[in-house]
Amino acid sequence: MKQNKSYNIEVCVDTLPKAIRAEQLGADQIELCDRLDLDGLSPHKELIEDCLAHLTIPVKVMLRSRGGDFEYNDREQALMLKSLKKYKQIGVKKVIFGAIRAGKLDMDLITRMRDYAYPMQLSIHKAIDYSEDIMGDLEKLASIEIDSVLSSGGHQTAEKGLINLMKMKSTADNRINLIAAGKITPKNIEQIHEKLGLEWYHGKAILE
Repeated sequence: MKQNKSYNIEVCVDTLPKAIRAEQLGADQIELCDRLDLDGLSPHKELIEDCLAHLTIPVKVMLRSRGGDFEYNDREQALMLKSLKKYKQIGVKKVIFGAIRAGKLDMDLITRMRDYAYPMQLSIHKAIDYSEDIMGDLEKLASIEIDSVLSSGGHQTAEKGLINLMKMKSTADNRINLIAAGKITPKNIEQIHEKLGLEWYHGKAILE
């Protein structure tokens, strides 16, 4: 169970029982996905509704039409816009999305999604770790009032990306919430928090 109250925990789940279990263990927020084996896709309407009905903590919902890369064609973008409309209709308050184009975050598409999602809060997922200019893209995200960004500092794990995460924290400068992710567990979270001092940490097994 979460003990340290100096930071918040976001747990990534793909079923209602996992979501309920995460809340019982002390999660402060859920990232709700389908197909975690594909690093998370848009969940089904019924699962979203069940989680909203059964949880008291905030639920952030993934917006991703398929696995693989983060470059989306017009058809895929249209599908995600349709999903956003459904999210609004069922009362979702927070959405997480990401897109890459030509080696950097697709700011045009992200801005469109932000505008379409309003008044839902839009966060950016680990697509930023595939950018050729993480710091530059983070600065752009902060300038268009994105709520938060999930990152392991461009590496496979938060521990390996610590130096970049420190730089990202400085760039974010309280204008955007930086959420550290990448194999964070009860065994390493205190050491990571000691070095980063962030408000939020994310993981699938971060509480177990």
